Amino acid sequence: MDVLLLRLDAPLMAFGAVAVDSEGFTASFPCRSMLVGLFGNALGYDHADDERLARLQERLRYAVRLDRAGSRVVDFQTVDL
Repeated sequence: MDVLLLRLDAPLMAFGAVAVDSEGFTASFPCRSMLVGLFGNALGYDHADDERLARLQERLRYAVRLDRAGSRVVDFQTVDL
């Protein structure tokens, strides 16, 4: 089995979780689709390469280890759509 170890470390990181109505939530770890987007970008895939990204997502198995729990920061978004 081939393994790629990624260490995500930054002063501020946010991983989106399931959104309900207009309420967005933050997860403690990245979801599969975020990793597929990251790897697809590194492989040169375009956002419109649906088939290639779907194949990559089907093959991706991942595990998460939380070495250091962060603290949640609440911000106020003022974007007017």
